[in-house]
Amino acid sequence: MPNVKFLLKEPKSTEVTLILMYFRFEGEKLRYSTQEKVHPEDWNSSEQRVRKNKDIPYDEINTWLDKLETNIKSIYRELKNNDEIITKSILKNQLNIKIKGKKIEIEDFFSFADKYIESLKSLKKSYKSVRSTLNLLKGFEAEYGKVDFNDIDVNFYRKFYMTERKTHSSLQRGWDVSDI
Repeated sequence: MPNVKFLLKEPKSTEVTLILMYFRFEGEKLRYSTQEKVHPEDWNSSEQRVRKNKDIPYDEINTWLDKLETNIKSIYRELKNNDEIITKSILKNQLNIKIKGKKIEIEDFFSFADKYIESLKSLKKSYKSVRSTLNLLKGFEAEYGKVDFNDIDVNFYRKFYMTERKTHSSLQRGWDVSDI
């Protein structure tokens, strides 16, 4: 069951500190800045809301926290009902669209893979192996259509494995798939 908590970034601070939202779902935890700050003395940690105080707009901040909680739960439920893959980046992106009207660019598979491979350059053997697999994937994409994170599942594995069978031994195919 998804769970929302609001916690202070620095609860022992003597200055105002950020209020962070934590959304736990399916063993994952999304951390999201509410962009609101409050002094720890004005924070009720058991209710996870700002205490009533005439010196700060506590009701506006608490309304904003309620809105964030409602929106993240709604987004999660909608994705779940549509049988879509749910990741922290997708949730964050959808929440930003809903509350700020802006979208965060999510890296596509090959952009991510290229950056990952660059980080392996010092490990020559791993670098060559992963680079080779990436080239195979690009050829696979040219033949079968776009490859993205959401596409990599058991069916993808089988199709890629069987396609690669034409040019590689079963041991090499296993290594290539493990690189993915």
